[in-house]
Amino acid sequence: MQHNTLAFKTMTSENTKHILDILNERSEFVVSCPEHLALLCAIYATTRRQSLVIIAPDAQSCERISNCLFPLLAGGTDVFRPLRLERRTVSPYADALEDPMFVASRMRALGLMTFSDCPFALVMEAKQASSLYMPFDVFVEASLRLDRGSSVPMEAIVEHLSKTGYARTDTVTEVGEFSVRGGILDVFSPFLEEPCRVLFDGDTIEKILVFDRFSQRAQRPLSHFFIVPAWEFYGSEERLRQATIAIRDLQVERRAPQGDIVLESLEEGVMPLGFYGFYSCLYDKLDPITEYIPEDVPVFVLEPETTMANMESTMHALVEEYESLREEPRLIMPPESLCASSSDFFKALESRKNTYSCNIGTMNTVFGYEDDTRLVIVKQTEPAKRVTVFVDFVRDLTDKGERVLISCPSEEDAKRLKDIVHAYNLPVEHAGIARLSLFLEPFSGIRTFIAPLEEAFFVPRLGLCVIPSETIFGAKTKSKDKDTRKAQKRFFALQDILVGDLVVHKEHGIGRFLGLEEVEAGEVTHDCLVIEYKGGDKLYCPVERADLVEKFVGGDGGEVAVDKLGGKSFTQRKSRARKQAFEIARKLLEIYAKRMQGKAYAFSPPDADFRAFEARFPYETTRDQEEAIEDILNDMCKETPMDRVVCGDVGFGKTEVAIRAAFKAAMEGKQTAVLVPTTLLCEQHLMTFEERLKDTPVVVEALSRFRSDEEIKDILKRLATGAIDIIIGTHRLLSNDVKFKDLALLIVDEEHKFGVSQKERIREFASSVHTLYLSATPIPRTLHMALSGIRDLSIIATPPRDRLSTKTIVAKESDGIIKEAIERELNRNGRVFFIRPRIEGIEEEAKRVSKVVPCARVAFAHGRLPAETLENTMRAFIRGEVDVLVSTTILQSGIDIPQANTMIVQDANRFGLADLYQLRGRVGRSFVQAYCYFLVKDTNKMTDAAQKRLGAIEKYRELASGFNVAVLDMDIRGAGRLFGAEQSGHIETVGYDFFFEMVSDAIKELSMGEVPVRVEPDLRLRVDARISALYVQSDIERLRLYRRFAGAQDIEELKRLWGEIRDRFGSPPIETKNLFRVVRLKILAREAGISKIVETENTLEMHFAHGYEQNMAEIRMNFGSDVEVKGSNMVLVRKDRKDGIERCESLLQFLLNRDKVLVSAVRG
Repeated sequence: MQHNTLAFKTMTSENTKHILDILNERSEFVVSCPEHLALLCAIYATTRRQSLVIIAPDAQSCERISNCLFPLLAGGTDVFRPLRLERRTVSPYADALEDPMFVASRMRALGLMTFSDCPFALVMEAKQASSLYMPFDVFVEASLRLDRGSSVPMEAIVEHLSKTGYARTDTVTEVGEFSVRGGILDVFSPFLEEPCRVLFDGDTIEKILVFDRFSQRAQRPLSHFFIVPAWEFYGSEERLRQATIAIRDLQVERRAPQGDIVLESLEEGVMPLGFYGFYSCLYDKLDPITEYIPEDVPVFVLEPETTMANMESTMHALVEEYESLREEPRLIMPPESLCASSSDFFKALESRKNTYSCNIGTMNTVFGYEDDTRLVIVKQTEPAKRVTVFVDFVRDLTDKGERVLISCPSEEDAKRLKDIVHAYNLPVEHAGIARLSLFLEPFSGIRTFIAPLEEAFFVPRLGLCVIPSETIFGAKTKSKDKDTRKAQKRFFALQDILVGDLVVHKEHGIGRFLGLEEVEAGEVTHDCLVIEYKGGDKLYCPVERADLVEKFVGGDGGEVAVDKLGGKSFTQRKSRARKQAFEIARKLLEIYAKRMQGKAYAFSPPDADFRAFEARFPYETTRDQEEAIEDILNDMCKETPMDRVVCGDVGFGKTEVAIRAAFKAAMEGKQTAVLVPTTLLCEQHLMTFEERLKDTPVVVEALSRFRSDEEIKDILKRLATGAIDIIIGTHRLLSNDVKFKDLALLIVDEEHKFGVSQKERIREFASSVHTLYLSATPIPRTLHMALSGIRDLSIIATPPRDRLSTKTIVAKESDGIIKEAIERELNRNGRVFFIRPRIEGIEEEAKRVSKVVPCARVAFAHGRLPAETLENTMRAFIRGEVDVLVSTTILQSGIDIPQANTMIVQDANRFGLADLYQLRGRVGRSFVQAYCYFLVKDTNKMTDAAQKRLGAIEKYRELASGFNVAVLDMDIRGAGRLFGAEQSGHIETVGYDFFFEMVSDAIKELSMGEVPVRVEPDLRLRVDARISALYVQSDIERLRLYRRFAGAQDIEELKRLWGEIRDRFGSPPIETKNLFRVVRLKILAREAGISKIVETENTLEMHFAHGYEQNMAEIRMNFGSDVEVKGSNMVLVRKDRKDGIERCESLLQFLLNRDKVLVSAVRG
């Protein structure tokens, strides 16, 4: 099917006309696959600049249409809003709270359909189409348009937000939040994907800016935006009055006792439990989704009969559930008030002028039909041979004049595929992102493009074959999460210091933080951190020196003694800690020197076979993973033994990085040993490695106590002869009887969990082979800096691209909700954690779960079981021999089980916030949607504190919590042990950052023969320098900013912080400007070696640190009579009509900008 350019353009124009003619002339047509409907709709929408709606019978069809349609629309010249209408996460009759994130997602879709200036494309399945929604007129009434230049009192907007489900916070990071700071309103409306900052001048809106919810920095201006409801109730005075009457009537009818609690929640703008079961009574009637679809927008229904049948099935299931609850005293409404009947829905569609029925078939199809069985053959070919079969297939297509488009999920995958195909002398051109013109424009041969397509398809009418790269390399899980996640912070940051927390001051030791306090000194007001010490003594630490204070990390739950202010105890502990820091530094340098002298096998660069193996990874890799993999491959290509640590939260892809390194070794005939601390982790790694390497010739075995003596003997024999490529084992691998034929790579998982003698044996191995360490412990910046140049670090801090946020549901406990949660997970072949707070009664609870879900295989586990029994139970759960594991919180520090993606937490109100965070983190570690149910026995008897905890955990859903939620004291100590701090006591008693600062100094001293001079200037200036409580009202936020000011290391970092503050809080008052100047002066003073500056009425005392005396002479020489030298390290400077800061800066700028290089005369 050869085409010259002119003929092709003519054909393309004819095809576009053909599509439009079909839609003008008839309301029914046939396509051969869902992707053809997507292509047809893309042509229609872009030609007409028209919104459209597609209704599909099931989730799979929706996904296939969305994955094709949305990229085609996004790549065009017009802006289209891609919309998905989120399905409710629980049945409307579940006595539960739905995740606010998914409620907001629905409100976004409704808002954009109602108010968007751009055309939209909505794709939804039958179940979503059958739901009834907040009445359209109420939705419009509850929405608010804000325009730049318009006049509206901020108080009126705040009142409106409180009536439409928004929560007031200090910092806006989640949908449905708002904050007020003077004349600035931050609000995250579901209408937009990022929050907005509204700046007022009186009652006039001066600016509207979109800002980044992570950095809090403004990104771009807007002329207007809409505040749409954050949930499906509008709490105006009149509607609350109507709601009170309706709830009271329903309460009497249903004999339900919870009416008062529901009304109280509605008045407070908080969604009550079971809201969707009764919210139809709050309105005269709910509206079908068709009420939100403008009349001129076409609706395409794929497989109408199947779609109608699925809608009827949805209604039938609701009727059954309602009937089962008919006698229960609960606030619920009948199904017909919550769900549209299929007949009513289709009547509404038929009454519209632009409704199209689209069936799937093979005859008279819009784009033609072609059934090429060779595509099936490609898919069924074993992965190792699939590339060759695919290349032959594609070459045959291009020889016949067919055009071939290959979709790839990312640029990295496109580059990898291009390299692989090029090795077969088949030219490939990369066309970039998907766009409709790519399908229609003339080209010959093969092109790759970026789109998440799932299925291959022919378009005979266009002479085109579209093939996903997954056809060659296997299916990759696709991300359904619209929230584009930014890269998380690369280093672990300690949590905010709160009033009552223990803190460590670098000079005075452990005390208790009492808060911020204004202190008058010499007619100047200072903000100070107040720290209480033994005996009630208080230290007032100026905020500009807040970097001397860090949160106390450590202890094993017992009481921690605070220090005496001015006592010797902390000084003695610092001395002991410094000695240990030197020991760690010495050990690290010894290991480094030994490694530099060693010689390992230098591997060849990656070839096409390796790239094909990479491409078969079933998920998209993150940038962090890609960088870690390339770093490791580069290390392995050198003769110097690799010594690299890969750090990343559990489930972030460290194992895949290790597997690729082991595969590379095996392909060159070398062996790999994978060392793990526990038998269970050994078993898990064996399953992971075997699954990933199953289509390769690589032989994987495991050595642990789960193997019989005879099996161990056979494994050792094959290992010694080279018949095993990868051996995974516990410390048994370190035994003297374990012999390798040609070991070239050692992978150590969680090294800090091994004993001292085992670590020494590991280092013996590591001296002559490439060694890769895997760790899930967070690495703080101080530790990273201390190790720079000694141990190589790769940080995987970004969550996988395809990872979905865990759906969190707070619900009243019932057999029904437990049954629903477990059966949903079992239906997708998953497993369930069932967590309870107490050991007592755990066996009976397991029996109860078995009765509720008879098809489930249930086991129980807790810390008092014999070690072997506990291990065997966990092993059965890992291997899928147990479906539901009823256990205590021992799982918090358990191993990763990707197949377990539902967690039920019983009596959730009895757990602390840290426990809830960590428990929820045990699920959602694979690429399927995870669910976490927090169940409570009686919501009426929950304490306020418990309600706040559950509210916080329900709202907080960021990934990478292991790196960014500071509830990981044990992990932090683990990071210290990972790099040689076997006893964590010294770290804990002097502070984590301070200790590794000591390690860094010790490394420099031992390696360079010099004692580093650390200068931390103490500035005592006659200036009001602080962040006013009127400017930043939240004490937590002010302290957070003070710590960032004090911790700024250079002028550029300070300028970025200053820009953020002006952006977030508006024009700063004079005292905050002074703080910026003081901190800038501190940074300059540090560089110039000045340890203290004291300002008096007419002079400035400038004290120089030891080693910087030359700078005193420079100032004296160039500033003459204005400067007087006092003693060996101080100069006295006349202020000369300038304020203290300005005078100091002029002197320091001279020092730092002169031609001579300013250095400290450090002494050995």
